[in-house]
Amino acid sequence: MSAVKQDTEDGSSVYNVKWVGVEGVDYAVVMQNHNGPCPLLAVVNALLLRGQIVLKRDCVKINENVLIQLVADCIVRLRPDDLDESEISNYEKNVSDVLTLIPSLSKGLDVNVFFTGVHKFEYTAACALFDVLNIPLLHGWIADPENQEMVQTMDGLSYNRLVEKLVSDGNEYEKSLLQSFLDSSPSQLTIKGILDLQSRLRDGEIAVLFRNNHFHTLSKNKNVLYVLVTDSGFLTETEIMWETLESTDGNCVLVDASFNMPHHTSSFVSETAE
Repeated sequence: MSAVKQDTEDGSSVYNVKWVGVEGVDYAVVMQNHNGPCPLLAVVNALLLRGQIVLKRDCVKINENVLIQLVADCIVRLRPDDLDESEISNYEKNVSDVLTLIPSLSKGLDVNVFFTGVHKFEYTAACALFDVLNIPLLHGWIADPENQEMVQTMDGLSYNRLVEKLVSDGNEYEKSLLQSFLDSSPSQLTIKGILDLQSRLRDGEIAVLFRNNHFHTLSKNKNVLYVLVTDSGFLTETEIMWETLESTDGNCVLVDASFNMPHHTSSFVSETAE
């Protein structure tokens, strides 16, 4: 099997494109072959699934620079027509910041989660990217509200601030509570987080999930969460498009584009979640 990501002479990467049929419509999925963060692919695939960018049907490989340009063009095209005078300056600054940011999308994004809501992140240019594209950026790293002591200790803390507290000379008992939360959620996902993601997303809505320092294209169908499968091992598996997100331990079920079990792998359960 050919590599999904290849380097060109100018240092940019080339990705393979997988085509999947859904009720007579062909959808492109840009694939990757390594365990990298790659928010570029998560964003591009979200836009492809929403029909906001389109690839030619004969496209089987695509250059990283082309993907970046497609995202930039989409940002410009999606500019709201009904901005108030007071909103224009802020919007244009956000767009300028985002357009400066997107060339580095293939290498990662620096985001900082808050543990009190699946939509809560420290607001940066990275978050502005998702705002201007109207793609929800979500995570599932939420403290259990039944553990009031833990919730009170973590109140208002972001991940970065939590780490700072752990290495500070602060209250040792509070530090032990914070460390126990990290130890109990090594996958950066909790049951409470999964439940909140289910409540937050509408059926058919497309979002980007941040988890384990990776970015994934996320959707929901009949109250079940699904992550888009982009691993190169499934490049030729046209009956596999999504994997369920129902547990914190990495177990998932692979399904097709219509969220049904594939015929030839009907009993397959994957444990490849990052």
